[in-house]
Amino acid sequence: MTPQDFSTWQNRLFIMQPSLLGWLKANSPDYRETLKLWFKILKPYRLDECLLVLDEWSTGIYEPPKAYERDNFALHVRAAVELKRDRKRKEQEQRERLQMYKQRSGFTRGGRGNIVQRDPRMAEAYRLLKAEDNKRKKGLISVDEYETKKAEILEMVQ
Repeated sequence: MTPQDFSTWQNRLFIMQPSLLGWLKANSPDYRETLKLWFKILKPYRLDECLLVLDEWSTGIYEPPKAYERDNFALHVRAAVELKRDRKRKEQEQRERLQMYKQRSGFTRGGRGNIVQRDPRMAEAYRLLKAEDNKRKKGLISVDEYETKKAEILEMVQ
């Protein structure tokens, strides 16, 4: 965050919580130094991240700090931004793990792995099972006959 970004952020903050500026002036030996400290705390973060925290607090998505926590307001913003970053990182890691699993297992979007394409025995078993299942669905064979045939087919690929 740049000094100009911080100025934008603090303007939004004091519009969102107008009494906070008065409280700072009344309770800080030098409120400008307090704001400089808050800038130092928030400097590693982007303006959009810090503004999003204020927006979510003002719209009630998340609860803002309590009045007795005003001294550490910037720390609360930092904690909220870090929490969002951590959640985003974990979601990305989860997506990457899922993608890696799909690649390793041959899983495709259609819901079936492409092991059927890689292994001719599996392809044949799949073809036979599908044919037997269609017979079962049409009522040409009973469920018991289908299960027996299924076990025989699966024995082929083991």
